[in-house]
Amino acid sequence: MAPIVAVLLVVAVGFPLALVLTRKPLLAALIAPLIAALTTTAATIIMLLVGGPLLLWTVALLLGQYALIPVLRKRVIEPLPYGSRADVLWLVGPLLPPLLLVLDLPMKWDAHSIWWLHAAYFTKGSDVAQAAIVNPPYAFSHTDYPPLPSAPVAAVWAVFPGYDFHVAQFVSALVTFSSIAMLAYAVRRATGEAPVAVSRLAGVGVGLASWSVAGQNVAGGYSDALWAAAFVAGAVLLLFVANGLSRPALPLLLLTVAGLSKNEGFVMVVVLAAVATFKERRNLRVAWQVWLPVAAGLSWSVIARFLGAQSDLLAGGQFRQLLAGDPVMLDRFPQILIAMARVSGAAVALALGVALLGALFLRPTRRELGIGSDLWLWAVNVAYAASLVLTYLVTPYDLSWHLGSSVDRVSLPLILMACVSAACWGVSTVRRRVETSVSAVDASHAAHHLASAKAGGAFHQS
Repeated sequence: MAPIVAVLLVVAVGFPLALVLTRKPLLAALIAPLIAALTTTAATIIMLLVGGPLLLWTVALLLGQYALIPVLRKRVIEPLPYGSRADVLWLVGPLLPPLLLVLDLPMKWDAHSIWWLHAAYFTKGSDVAQAAIVNPPYAFSHTDYPPLPSAPVAAVWAVFPGYDFHVAQFVSALVTFSSIAMLAYAVRRATGEAPVAVSRLAGVGVGLASWSVAGQNVAGGYSDALWAAAFVAGAVLLLFVANGLSRPALPLLLLTVAGLSKNEGFVMVVVLAAVATFKERRNLRVAWQVWLPVAAGLSWSVIARFLGAQSDLLAGGQFRQLLAGDPVMLDRFPQILIAMARVSGAAVALALGVALLGALFLRPTRRELGIGSDLWLWAVNVAYAASLVLTYLVTPYDLSWHLGSSVDRVSLPLILMACVSAACWGVSTVRRRVETSVSAVDASHAAHHLASAKAGGAFHQS
C-alpha cells in the first residue's frame, strides 16, 4: 500500500493550489503532482542554502502556499477552458494503459544512479547533501542536474523512511504522467475550435507519442519524458494558443518544471523564451513573463556551482577542438546524424512533409481555428536538434557509447514537437473537409430550391 499512499500524498500536496488555478477538480488533480514537485524542489533548494531537514522546509512552504490561496482566489476568477469532466476523462483514459509499466521492477540505471541517489542524500539534510554534491566518487551521478525529478521522491521518503524503490518509481511516474497529461491538454486547448472529438483525439495522440521511444523509461524513474512533455506543452500554450500569455500561470508552471528537471530542459526554456519574446515583440509588457522560468533554471545553475557541483560537459567538453576545426571532431557528424535519424528521422520527416502541405493549402483554415503559425514550433525544434548535435560533437565520452545510451531518450522532444505540428495540421484538414461538405450540402439545397422554384413558375405559366 505504500506506493498508493505516496501517490495520494503527492496529489494532496498540490491539489489546493491547483484547484485555485483551474477551478476544475479533475483538471486540478492532473496538475497537482507538478505543483507538488515544484514545492518540494523549492524546499530542497532552500534546505541546501540555509540548512535543516527537507521535511521542515516542505511543510513551511506548504503553509505559506495555503496562506496565498485566498489572495490567488480573488485574482483567478474564470476556470481554465476545456477542463470539463468529459475532457479530462477522454484525454487521460487512453494514457493510463501504458502507465502500467510502473509495475515493472524499479531497476532502471539512471533512476538509481542519478535521480533516486540525489533523493537519498536530500533526505539526509543540508550537510550530507552538500558533501555528496562535491564528493568526487559521486561525480558520475551528475550532481549538477536540477533537483525536480528527485525532490518529490525525497520528500516522500522523508515521510516514509526506508528508501522503498517501488514508492520512488510510483512517485516519479506520477509526476511524469502529470506532465504528459498536460501536453495532451495543451493540444486540446490549442485545437479547441475544431470539432470536439477531433480535438480530443489530437491531444491523446500527441500524449501517447511520449511512449514512442524508450517507452520503458517513462514510468521507470527517468526525467526525459517529464521535461520533454512539460516543455512541449508550455511551447504549445505560448506559440499556438491565441493570447497565450493572457493567462500565463499554466505555461509558466510547465516551463519551470522543464527548466528544473534537466539541463537540456533549461537550455530549451531559454530558446523558447527568446522565440516567444520575438513573437510578442510588440507586447513586451506581457512577454517578459516568459523569462521567469529561465530565472528559476538559472538560479539552480548558479546555486549548483556555488555548492561545488560540476558539469561533465562543461568540464570535459571538447569545445576548443571543435572551434579549431579538428578533423576528428568533424568526422563525428555522420555518426551523430545517422543515430538521430534512426530514432526520430521518420517522424520528423513525415511531420515536416505534412507541415509543408498544410502551409500550402490549409493556412486560412488554421487561422480560423486560432492556431498560431507552425514556423515558431519548427524553429524551436531545429534549435533543439542543433543543441543535440553540438552536445554529441563535444562529448568527453566515447561517442558510440554516448549515442547508444542516450540518443533514443533525448530525441523525444523532437518527436513530440513533430507530432504536435502534424496533429494541428490534421485537425485543420478535418475542419476543411467539414466546411467543404457543409458547403456542398448547402449548394445542393440551393440548387434544389432553385429547380423547385423554376418548376413552380413553369406550372403557373401553363
